[in-house]
Amino acid sequence: AIGNLERKRGRFAVAEQYYIQAFETALEIANERELAKTYYEMARLHQKIGDGEAAKINFQKALQLFDQIGDSLKQGIVWLKIGIIERQMKNYDQSRVALDRALSIFRFRESKVEEADALRALAVLETDLGNYTRAHFYFNQSVSICIERNIPRRLAHLYVSLGMLEF
Repeated sequence: AIGNLERKRGRFAVAEQYYIQAFETALEIANERELAKTYYEMARLHQKIGDGEAAKINFQKALQLFDQIGDSLKQGIVWLKIGIIERQMKNYDQSRVALDRALSIFRFRESKVEEADALRALAVLETDLGNYTRAHFYFNQSVSICIERNIPRRLAHLYVSLGMLEF
C-alpha cells in the first residue's frame, strides 16, 4: 500500500524500495498471492516510468502466479495491462492477442466492468491501426456496459475517446 502511494506521488525510487521489501516478505512467508500482487504493482511502476519491457516481465511473473493460485479475474486484468503495454510499444499483434484473452476471461466470468475496460482498450488499438469502424463498434459496446452498470467515470472517458475518434 505504501509503495502504491509513493508511486502515485511520483516518488518512483521510493516506491520501488517498498515493492522490494514486499517481495522479500512475500517470499519469506511463502505467500504466492502477495508475491503475485507485488509483481503486478512493480509492473505498474515500470509502466508508469515508461519501461515497457520491465513492466511486461513483471506482469508475466504475476500472470504465472495468478494462474497457479487459480485467480482468473486477476489473470484477465494482467492480460489487459499487457495488451495496453504492447499497444503502447506498437506491438499491435501481441496487443490484440493479450486483449482478446482478457476479454474472453472477463466474458466467461461475467465481469462486466472489466469487460468494458477490455473493449475500450480494443477500441484504442483499432483507432491506432486506423480501423475506425471497428473502434466505434468496441467503444459503443463499452459505453453500453457503462450505462447499464452506471459507471459515470468510465463513461466520461469513453465519450472523450469517441469524440476524438470523430475528428
